[in-house]
Amino acid sequence: MKSHLKASLFVGMAALGFVAAAGSINADAASYAKITSNSTMKSSVNVNWNASNALYTKAGTLKGAKVVASKNTLADLKDSNKGQKNVLAYRVATTDRGSVYYKVVTFDGKYRGWIYGGKSTSKFAGGLVKYNTTKDTKDVTDNTLYKLANAGKTNNGKETTYKAPAWSKYKVGRTVVDGSSHAKDMLKVTKETTTSREGQKWVYVEDQTDAKFSGWVLDGALVKANAVTVKYVEEGTKKVLNTISIPFVAGKNDTMDIASANDANKLVLNGIPEGYKYTQWSSYNDALAMKNNSEVTLYVVKDDALVSLSAGSLYSVEAGKSSLIQRNVYNESAKAIDKSKFVVKGSKGTAVTAEKLEAAAKAADITTVYAPTLVNNDVVKDSKGNLLYTKYTFDAKGTLSINNNPKFSDSSIKLGYTAGDTNYVKGTTGFSNK
Repeated sequence: MKSHLKASLFVGMAALGFVAAAGSINADAASYAKITSNSTMKSSVNVNWNASNALYTKAGTLKGAKVVASKNTLADLKDSNKGQKNVLAYRVATTDRGSVYYKVVTFDGKYRGWIYGGKSTSKFAGGLVKYNTTKDTKDVTDNTLYKLANAGKTNNGKETTYKAPAWSKYKVGRTVVDGSSHAKDMLKVTKETTTSREGQKWVYVEDQTDAKFSGWVLDGALVKANAVTVKYVEEGTKKVLNTISIPFVAGKNDTMDIASANDANKLVLNGIPEGYKYTQWSSYNDALAMKNNSEVTLYVVKDDALVSLSAGSLYSVEAGKSSLIQRNVYNESAKAIDKSKFVVKGSKGTAVTAEKLEAAAKAADITTVYAPTLVNNDVVKDSKGNLLYTKYTFDAKGTLSINNNPKFSDSSIKLGYTAGDTNYVKGTTGFSNK
């Protein structure tokens, strides 16, 4: 009887134990959350830790979730001064409890996992805050031309350009691995920014010869380049159509001539936008004697709007009157002038300006000319039988006057000169005043 009672009690207790165990299993199963959605974010976002939650292999309330980085570890990473520790959120998941989790990774890939992000996908909360990897970004106006101080392939922010400041964007690196082939490229600084963790200043440079090399470099990676800049501006609209840089080669008085017929001028002409022709320099004198790192503007107009005026006869202008300069005319080198070299260009229907006339006269080498001195329409000679010449200086305002303030519509224009001394004698290479 006792034996049967003990057996019954044992079986009864075992049954109760099984029920209790089953209840415990059901309770544990009920304590884990379930994922209701899991997708790639439409746009990945740079974030930072706030160290209130740990990082897990999966959402922290899911069964089997393991700690990847504790709150203490994330507290250290949060204040890191290395861009490699920047964080990207790229997936988002929600649970049946209404919690939001984000999958994140540090830029160096060392820490990757899921972290609690609050109760809404519209903003970051929980263990994350939105984060800007750069700050104080602004445009820069600097017409100075630069080049890389040490072009190469070392990944140090100085030897090539970057698509973004290093470690400011996930898996975004250099424009080209090796910058050596761009060592002589002319660069212009147009922006600057500072990385939030390192506090490093980066500048954005626009390559004036190869736009593909334009990008970011560390401040201090540049040195001034030896170059001159030509800006092409549409006459009338004043719109900048193109800008080029020409390597500076010092000539007379440490200046460079880009207006005369030479290799530099060929580069200038090649830079004229397609469908356009040039009309004038902003300063012809400057174009003739450019200083290192200086800039000049070349005005252009569309092909179908360009009118060219050639030189007609030369006239002496005085007190509102003009008289034809007759017979042989020479330049200061005692060579017969070539009026075909005088060409002034401008937009059809616009007024001819004195500055354009002066530039054209200088380009044609007829700013100063000499013609035989005449008295009663007869030539004059000195006591030695030398023919005497009168010196004439180009008069742009007088030219406008005798042409009734012309516009770019005629084919030629009379050139006005002011008469000077009448006692010059022609030599083999020039004129002397007797």
